Amino acid sequence: MTGGRLGLVAGLDLAPRGLLRLTAGYNNNRTRVLSVIPTPPQLGNRGEALFGRVERGRIEVGQPRDNVLLSAVYDLRRLGITLRTQRFGEVTSLNPINTNPANQVADQTFSAKWITDVSASYRFLNRLSIAVGADNVLDVYPDQNSQVGDPRRNFSGNANFGIFPYNGISPFGFNGRFVYTRVAVGL
Repeated sequence: MTGGRLGLVAGLDLAPRGLLRLTAGYNNNRTRVLSVIPTPPQLGNRGEALFGRVERGRIEVGQPRDNVLLSAVYDLRRLGITLRTQRFGEVTSLNPINTNPANQVADQTFSAKWITDVSASYRFLNRLSIAVGADNVLDVYPDQNSQVGDPRRNFSGNANFGIFPYNGISPFGFNGRFVYTRVAVGL
């Protein structure tokens, strides 16, 4: 694996108007499989591969090569506001080579996406606070699987006959927006 990281943190004292903390980060990785032990002959003669094309793809192209994180945290006395956005780079889902061209599922590359979270909190006492927020506030979903499938050809596609519209390879999930309220009590 090769890669690099870059980060920046800054704090601005806006007294008496509070404190603003800014964070930025960038990460870039390239992961390659350098060696694979062959499948034992007892399994290989059945047409199975323990570490085949799909598994290798999950490691090499199934996770984002780059990632960007930007956040701002503002505190004013008992009030806190957090805004965070993160960009996940593109990922690719490799599919097994099928001997039947009519049922061949193509590889699919899913585009990069920005996911934004926001929250606000208020501290009532030194040990009691309440927060409301939303993860993935803009309700971003990964790209949909490109091949839904066709039951007439007994071809499930990469969406299992449309049951799974989103591929499980997405680095940020496929559940959309999550809204919450949190109460915290310190001991």
